[in-house]
Amino acid sequence: MNLKTIYKSVGFEFIAFKSESRKGMLVRGNKYYNLPKKVESESIIKQEYDFVVLNVDELKDILVKLSTLSDKIEAKNVKRPNVEEYVDYTVSDDFFISYRKDVETYKTPRFIQLWISGLKYKILASDFEENLEDAIEFLK
Repeated sequence: MNLKTIYKSVGFEFIAFKSESRKGMLVRGNKYYNLPKKVESESIIKQEYDFVVLNVDELKDILVKLSTLSDKIEAKNVKRPNVEEYVDYTVSDDFFISYRKDVETYKTPRFIQLWISGLKYKILASDFEENLEDAIEFLK
């Protein structure tokens, strides 16, 4: 099996993989929990992972949809403070992406929110697109 780390952050990572029988991209999301202390000076953090596997067709589809989603969110005219507009795309039961736009924080949607097994992570839209392109190129 051949592996390539496409993106890695504290919260999540993308790893492209290919073998003779299968290829795609593994998306790993981290969950952190602070556990109760037994003594005051103790700090215990439990870490768990959620995994989603995307096949090549799903990666290509996401890449195509990003342009459409970007156009839809750009067209939204958010005028009221504290109001957010979202445009979502569901890839699978455990993975969907979401553009967010609000009047105070973003004039244009710079970030994409990735929902991995119900938890939200954030990545620059341009980085996400480059990551998908990099993974697809590796998987050819």
